[in-house]
Parts: sequence; C-alpha cells; structure tokens
Amino acid sequence: MRKATLALIVSVLALAMAMPAAARAAEEPNEASQESSARGVSLGLLGGVNWQINDGDRTLSDLSEAYGFFVDIPIISTFYIAPEALIYRINFIKGSQPDGEYGRGITELTLNFKFILPLGAHRFSLGMRGGAVVGAQAANDFPMSGHFGAMAGYDFNFLKNLGFVTRVIYDFVPIKQGNLHKLFALIGLRFTL
Repeated sequence: MRKATLALIVSVLALAMAMPAAARAAEEPNEASQESSARGVSLGLLGGVNWQINDGDRTLSDLSEAYGFFVDIPIISTFYIAPEALIYRINFIKGSQPDGEYGRGITELTLNFKFILPLGAHRFSLGMRGGAVVGAQAANDFPMSGHFGAMAGYDFNFLKNLGFVTRVIYDFVPIKQGNLHKLFALIGLRFTL
C-alpha cells in the first residue's frame, strides 16, 4: 500500500512539474514555427542584362536588357518552386537575317526549382529551370521553343518583409535559327507576404 501511495505521489508531482513547461511551450511558439510563419510566399521584380551567344560562336554574341517578375513558393524551408517571367531581346544572327538593331522581343516563362541555404537574413540559392520561350520559333516550325538551364542567387532581407535579390542564370534554347546560349545577370527586390 505504501509503495502504491508513494508511486501516486511521485506521478502527481512529476505531472505538476511538467504542466507549467507544457503551458509555456504552448503560449510561446518555438523557433522553428516562428521561422516557418516568417517564411511565406514572395513576389519579386528583376532587371538586368542578357548576353546571348548564337550556336556557341562568341563572335555572334549580343547583349540586351532583361526584366521580369517572379513568385517564390516555399515547399519546405530549403526548397522553393518559383514561377518566373522574363522579357528580353535577341538578335537572330546565324541562319537568318538579323532582326534589326533592337532585335526581337522574347518572353520567357519559366519554372525554377530552387534549393535554399538560409544564413540568417542572407539566403543563397541554386536551382534548375525550364519552360517556354514565346517569340522564338522551334526547329520544327512550332511558334515557340523550350528552354532549360541552371541558376544561382543571393538574397538579403534588409527589412522584415523586403529583400534585395541577385540572380545569375544560364539558359540553353534550341531554335530554328540555331542554338542560343544565354547568360543573365539580374538584380531586384523581393516582398514576402
């Protein structure tokens, strides 16, 4: 009887000591839940330059402005899916007549798969990308072409929901006028909802 009473008293004391700690944990969210609530969908604007090389021949290179927008959708804290639209000009040089001094306007619709390395307010990213290029004819005369490539980036939050964004992107586009190798250097702003 004494052993059962002693076990009951020890159990009640252990439960009483555990209840305040559990109540504090329920009232104050832990660091992981604070991080996940601060990490939301982000909208961003980008601007920069596009350097194209037609058929891998550097003598046929061209430089133009590039700008666009993106949405970062976090799947987990270190993996994002990021739809993106970029607008730029290209000059088809080899295999056709040049499109003039200003080139042809192109819209690139992309889906990025980004892996994130968060370091406080700083975030480094590496990713794969692919999508459609509207305005460039594919080799089979289809009015758009596909593209694929890789990207690397650096983001820095200077306010809680506002950050500075940099991106370096390589893309390969097989088109009717020859294969394009494109390199983008972009900077911009990101707003986290």
